[in-house]
Amino acid sequence: MRSPLTVQTENILLANERVVIALIVPKGLDKPYFDKNGVIWLKTGADKRRVNSKEELRRLFQMSGQFHVDELPTKAGVDALDSFRFRAFLREAYQWDFPESDEQLMRLLQSMNLATEDGKLNLAGALLFAERPEWIVPQFVVKAIRYPGNDIHVTDYLDSEDFSGPLCKVFEDAQAFVMRNLHKVQAGRGLVLFPL
Repeated sequence: MRSPLTVQTENILLANERVVIALIVPKGLDKPYFDKNGVIWLKTGADKRRVNSKEELRRLFQMSGQFHVDELPTKAGVDALDSFRFRAFLREAYQWDFPESDEQLMRLLQSMNLATEDGKLNLAGALLFAERPEWIVPQFVVKAIRYPGNDIHVTDYLDSEDFSGPLCKVFEDAQAFVMRNLHKVQAGRGLVLFPL
């Protein structure tokens, strides 16, 4: 099915008394657009190119609001949920008690867009509240390395660490890595040594 194209026209009178008809094509609502052969083209500057990769197609659908990556289902059931973390979140964010039954828990997770209709955690639910999200989706790991100087070395590095766990833990651990590896320089102040 193709979206209908509504074109507005405007007559523009030129100085030599000729009339130019300007066609105005408004932005559509059904992005991304397909050509008559079902191919999606992406405009980059003055050129256009064919969309070939699944990742690029997912990104286009997500930008259009038709597809949300965080709502993709995982294979993890509710048993992968870190109930202590989710309980603390409910208490701090909403002043709610943890649901008493598994059915109530599932309804709450689904209403918060953290679980699918068939009772599995989605990517958002797994990343935020699973006990070990990296066991569900191996890409849920951040790797950090500090190299000496500004060049990347093959074997020489000063510090490295892998961060895994729920998103807030990964964020806090990665931030701690950055802070401990920053060179702290006091702006405009030097070191003064006094003889003893």
